[in-house]
Amino acid sequence: MNVAPTISITEPDGVNDMADTFYTIRWTDADPDDNALVSLYYDSDDTGYDGTEIVTGLSEDNPAATYLWNISGMLEDSYYIYGVIADGVNPPDSDYSDGPLTIEHAPTPDTTPPAQITDLATGSPTTNSFTLIWTAPGDDGNSGTAAAYDIRYSTSAITGANWTSATRVTGEPVPQAAGMVQSLTVGGLASGTTYYFRMTASDEAPNVSALSNEAIGTTYSAANPPVQVVVSSSQPAGGYFWLEVNVGNAGNPVEDLFGISFVVEPEPSGLLTVEEIVVDTTETTGLLGQGLSAAQRAELISTEEILQGGDEARVGLSRRRQHGNLAGGYGRVARVLYHLSPGATVAGSVSFNLTGLSAYRMDGTPVNLSVQGAQITVGQIEVWPGDTDNNGVVNELDILPVANYWLSTETARAAGYPSQAKGGCQRDISVSAPGRALSLNQEDDYTQVIAKCGVKNLR
Repeated sequence: MNVAPTISITEPDGVNDMADTFYTIRWTDADPDDNALVSLYYDSDDTGYDGTEIVTGLSEDNPAATYLWNISGMLEDSYYIYGVIADGVNPPDSDYSDGPLTIEHAPTPDTTPPAQITDLATGSPTTNSFTLIWTAPGDDGNSGTAAAYDIRYSTSAITGANWTSATRVTGEPVPQAAGMVQSLTVGGLASGTTYYFRMTASDEAPNVSALSNEAIGTTYSAANPPVQVVVSSSQPAGGYFWLEVNVGNAGNPVEDLFGISFVVEPEPSGLLTVEEIVVDTTETTGLLGQGLSAAQRAELISTEEILQGGDEARVGLSRRRQHGNLAGGYGRVARVLYHLSPGATVAGSVSFNLTGLSAYRMDGTPVNLSVQGAQITVGQIEVWPGDTDNNGVVNELDILPVANYWLSTETARAAGYPSQAKGGCQRDISVSAPGRALSLNQEDDYTQVIAKCGVKNLR
């Protein structure tokens, strides 16, 4: 008589049976007549023998009667184990475990730091403070919300090597959700001093982001009112932007000013073209028009000239003797409309400085001012085949300039654009310091850019 095989699952038994990646199933079996085979299954309950196969074909002659089950890919849950033994002669024998195995996986380590902050900028300088502005990164790259900021400053350039020795600011704000614009006023600074700022963001792990871009600014001099070159907050699209020249501020107004003249000079040259110069003679925003009637403001003497080379602007503005000096105030002297020059294909920074600055009282004595220039980052522009003057239209005006671009190389337009070549639009003109972060091709400018360039898929 052939004796039927038997099996009994001993582990799991429902007592502290929890695992993450591997679990050892144990059982006892017997088959004195034949070499029976054992199969193991997992099930959501302990009835029906209708579970999912773990392994089959194990020999009941194996004295260990164990199986190491890799559960790293199993969903977290509780599972009963049952075994089936068969000798091919007698009916199979089956048995469920007395209790379930609970699978719980350890959390995946967070190794992704917040994204690098790339638009840190200084703004609203006073004699002892700046307002820093930046866009919040996420917890993982640009997703989620970071846990903390570390913002530091120095009177010399900050690098990874000297980061820890830079002064850490106090009162850093709690990070907002990725993409939100945040700011912080840093006080207690020395007047008339150039400061360098950088920052990092960290998550709860903590993973720390790469150092941000470096924002640079100079506090106003306590002795001399500032002359500041800034990028206007109102910008047209398509590679155009306004520069403003402002004198004085609320905390440090200019006194006894009668006239002023200067040249706005970009460095390096050749990337930009002056399109328009507007001397401000209004009462509300103009400096030397303050305190005068409309008729008197009409008598102000002004001069504006685009100098040879096309990227420098000469400005002069003066009261008349019957107006007297400006008793005290601050405001704008002039605005200069710049355009990224057609054919300018090199991305980089452009600094704006005032040269030949002359400020004087009615009696001819000088008024001392502190000059603070602006710096912008000019992004790469695209010149696509056919549009030789890069104005966004392929027409008869492209015939003569073709010699200037003969055999030149630029970024190819992407597949899927219309067969008629269209002009590539300038991208990413932004303020780095001082002032606020600015992008000319943000969403609110797309309509104007598309109208100008016929582009339906800006990058």
